[in-house]
Amino acid sequence: MRILYLLGAIGVLGLGVAWMIANAAVVPGYGDTKEYLALSRTLQVDPYRTVLYPTVLRLCGVVQGDGPPSPGLVYAVQLAMVVVSTTLFTLALADSLGFFGARRRDTIAAVLAATALTVTNPLIAHFAFSLMTDSLASSFCMAFIGSLALAIGDGVWARSRRGVWAGVAAVCLALLASIRVEKLYVSAGLVVVAAVWLVRTRPPARAALASPRVLVVAALFVAALSAVALLNRATQIPNPRRAPLALSDLAFNRVVWPRLARVYPYLSPAAQAQIPFAAAVRFDAHNNNVARFRNELLARSPDNQRLFDEITVTTLRTFPFAVLGRTVFDVTKYALPNLAFPLECATVLPQSIATNWTLSRMSEAHSRLTRVVLVGAEAFFLIVQLPLALAAALAWRRSPRRSHPIVWLTGAVILINALLFGMGAGQDANIRYALPAYTMTHAAVVLLSLAWLYRSAGDLAALHSCVFVSWWRTNTRSDAAR
Repeated sequence: MRILYLLGAIGVLGLGVAWMIANAAVVPGYGDTKEYLALSRTLQVDPYRTVLYPTVLRLCGVVQGDGPPSPGLVYAVQLAMVVVSTTLFTLALADSLGFFGARRRDTIAAVLAATALTVTNPLIAHFAFSLMTDSLASSFCMAFIGSLALAIGDGVWARSRRGVWAGVAAVCLALLASIRVEKLYVSAGLVVVAAVWLVRTRPPARAALASPRVLVVAALFVAALSAVALLNRATQIPNPRRAPLALSDLAFNRVVWPRLARVYPYLSPAAQAQIPFAAAVRFDAHNNNVARFRNELLARSPDNQRLFDEITVTTLRTFPFAVLGRTVFDVTKYALPNLAFPLECATVLPQSIATNWTLSRMSEAHSRLTRVVLVGAEAFFLIVQLPLALAAALAWRRSPRRSHPIVWLTGAVILINALLFGMGAGQDANIRYALPAYTMTHAAVVLLSLAWLYRSAGDLAALHSCVFVSWWRTNTRSDAAR
């Protein structure tokens, strides 16, 4: 098994490196990329964007006159952050759960191997080589979780330099909350989860909550989140072409699309007078039509805002199970992207528009190589690494270390992220927005599979030792008897 794993790992690692080299200068044609390039010239963002990533693009000189973008420096920064954040996350995971005991050399080797196999995953590498916020947002999230777990954990690596890890966590928290709008809420949720873990899971830590060090770290976290919130408010300007980030508009998007034509007969005569049936059909054609539909109605009269709430309530009353089922399905896909994405790629699950678009962007330059790399990486993950990781998880299921902060924080970010995106829009689940869950799950599975091989090798060595000792004792007794 170890030889087969080694051969498979070398194969997917080589394919991943080859794909990265082939796509290092390619700029995938996402719609958001054009928008971020435009924002980097003005640094004027709306409530759907933050100013950090356009600033990064400007500082890295991506836009140079009217010529094509120069992504080299940005790609280098994003790839470096993937490496650093994956290393931090896997180190915290291995240290907190004690997979390799106190043997630092074995821990370092496993962490480096897991990092290499994660960074060269084609989907993760693709977003690192794209001019969008998703890669940096995922990296800042992983780095924050890893450094915070090392700051409050009790493993071999966590016991040294707690202050340094806490400082790194504060910086990563500020960057995470600044890179995307919804990450501010994810960051606040992670801080709350960490506080709950300290109070509920570790009773001796309650007395330590009043210590100066904890108070300083808490103050840093609160100050970082507050500063980011103020920065976002100061730099964002209203955009009349987009719906405001209000619960009413989010609920309309989540509940009504793509059901407006089906619910049309149940609408009031006043609503039908404002909305022709043909407009309802166009509305259902694509989720991008939601904003256009809203703008057209509000252009006629601002009072039409009440129609959105009426249509939302009518849809909920008419198709409650359809809305609930689709929401649960999307939330599940956001929480389990490592299963949903390859199953959609293989058309075992219906391939969503978002997944089809991502695959087409990945294949813009080298379609055949992309197919080979994707099939190889996902097959090795599902057929080899995932079963071994499940075996390792079952072996450690009764360990008290499973309640360590790295487990709570990882589960919390996956759940919060899935709920934010799964309930905030009616569009199909998009692997872009599930990238933090995808990357962390991939890194954890790889590390667990390596831990299983490490443990099995130890058990095999112990078995060989026992057999040798038994044989030696038997032969010694025989010689003595003779």
